[in-house]
Amino acid sequence: MLGAPRASAHLGGPDTIDWGGVRVADIDTGYTEHPAFGFPGATWLRADLARSFVPEPAGEQGSILAPELGDGRDNLDGFNAGHGTRIGATICGHAPDAPGGAFYGVAPKVPFVPVRITDTVEITARQREFGQAVRYLVDEMGVNVINLSMGVAFGPVSRAMRDAVNLAWERGVILVCAAGNHVNDVVAPARLDRTLAVGGVTSTEAPWSGSSFGPETDISGPAADLRRAQVRRPGAPVYTYAFGGDGTSYATAMTSGAAALWLVHRGAEIGAAYAQPWQRVAAFIEIVRRTAHVPPNWQPGAFGTGVLDVEAVLNAALPPAAGLVQPPAA
Repeated sequence: MLGAPRASAHLGGPDTIDWGGVRVADIDTGYTEHPAFGFPGATWLRADLARSFVPEPAGEQGSILAPELGDGRDNLDGFNAGHGTRIGATICGHAPDAPGGAFYGVAPKVPFVPVRITDTVEITARQREFGQAVRYLVDEMGVNVINLSMGVAFGPVSRAMRDAVNLAWERGVILVCAAGNHVNDVVAPARLDRTLAVGGVTSTEAPWSGSSFGPETDISGPAADLRRAQVRRPGAPVYTYAFGGDGTSYATAMTSGAAALWLVHRGAEIGAAYAQPWQRVAAFIEIVRRTAHVPPNWQPGAFGTGVLDVEAVLNAALPPAAGLVQPPAA
């Protein structure tokens, strides 16, 4: 639907892409050792760089909260346990021998840095931790793309979140954010300037009924009944692949994968074309919007300019630097 297999073929196919220095990060619930990440054995998931910014449970006697495992690991105890595994694998998964058929993310085996800030996708109370995660990824890890399949649906947007969005933009890091689920208005930080906001569609390219929508949405992508890497508890983790994945989280992850492919495929040209780091981000957003496939009866004011077309993104001419516009600070 997105042309992702054809896009990866431009770089030699899903098994042999040379990612160079490109790294993608996911701010989420953390990671598990799912086979979609190459576990056990060689993995492109950078567990050595993974971090947790979740406060430890208070530890009162009788507490029902599971202890934090640290180092970006998901303790699989929260409301959205395993979300980071599902979304991370949609970005970078590579499992040609997966039960039920080969499983690939949009950017197979791209070096991947997971960061845990929460156990639920509604992060109104985790905006400070979001800011800490972005600073770590931008200042210390030098990542190129940050995926955020979460958002602030209720309450004000903090200065910490706004500062983090501005930092990513100014350093040339593409911040791809979910528009949100089951609330009408686009959530933050997707609704802020300087991010790429992604809504959701079905397999027929119709707007997905659960997607948030509004003029802040840049594009949309698949968000209904998707095959995903899954992990179940209680007891020892059970790793599976199953259909049933719904949400703009997945469309966002696919767009982050497209950003990684673009940075590799057009890397030399991007470096020569744009002197200012923010111009890389602005150029990618413009290309994604311009190349999106427009289905019949589309609603451009609600779900963006169309549906992500990964191959078209790779093939699109780079916009001139002089024509790029830097929006006001978030």
